[in-house]
Amino acid sequence: MNESQLTAWLTLSFTPQLGGVSLSRLLRIDSPENIVSYSELEL
Repeated sequence: MNESQLTAWLTLSFTPQLGGVSLSRLLRIDSPENIVSYSELEL
């Protein structure tokens, strides 16, 4: 795991109101690095 991947995982892990179920759903669709770059509308 490189630094950008770790940063993306930590960002998602500590996002308020993003629980385990929601995070799992997002990760089925895309990688953590891409999810972090989504706009609010894309989420």
